[in-house]
Amino acid sequence: MTRLKRGMRTLPAVLFLVLVGASSCFGLVMVQKVPELPADWPEEMRPLLPETTAYDMATGMQELTYEIRFKDRAQFEGVWPTITTLKSKGASLRLYRTEQQIAKTLFRACGQPSVLIMGPPPGRSAVRVRDGNDLQCGPPWPKSIFNADGTLPEYVAATNETWVPADLKNSTTCVVTFDGFLYRARVDIALVVDGHIIDLNRISLPENTPIIDCRKQGPATRPSDGTSSQPSD
Repeated sequence: MTRLKRGMRTLPAVLFLVLVGASSCFGLVMVQKVPELPADWPEEMRPLLPETTAYDMATGMQELTYEIRFKDRAQFEGVWPTITTLKSKGASLRLYRTEQQIAKTLFRACGQPSVLIMGPPPGRSAVRVRDGNDLQCGPPWPKSIFNADGTLPEYVAATNETWVPADLKNSTTCVVTFDGFLYRARVDIALVVDGHIIDLNRISLPENTPIIDCRKQGPATRPSDGTSSQPSD
């Protein structure tokens, strides 16, 4: 069950806006600090707020990404098991290097070991339906979009006044392409690894989690049996 819901309601005014192009569609990325603990984050994550930035994506892919930067290995390793509880059932874990540019999410190189928590933009309206209410992005999602194993699709689209799973292409690689205007439904996590503060050899990766390793050139890999693997730095 997705735990990332209404946290953005408490955020103050936008600090700055970034105009971006995504999949031939221009939009805004609203960059904000996070002064209060998002509603569904465990209390153990409160000390991370000074190092947390929210990227509210208003592009062809509508989503909310929290970037948490770490300067201390003990702090990261202590809170990592808690962070993994935010991930949706069956959602992926992506791996990046600190020097990589993560264009879809941050539009720049991270430069610092980080955790990215990518979820739906809570409360954002898609279309007006017949009863006069807006189709709101976020849980509770209609049962019709869930996969047979009870997992959520990564993205959904608004079609015929309801949500439908998005038709993604190459969704198991580092580069995802799509047709249309999409909203993130699932909460996925990414690690930006430096090998010291975030060292994959020192932590456990969540079970039953597809691992998408974006640290090397070329297509990323996902375990064929759907279970987690333990990549090394």
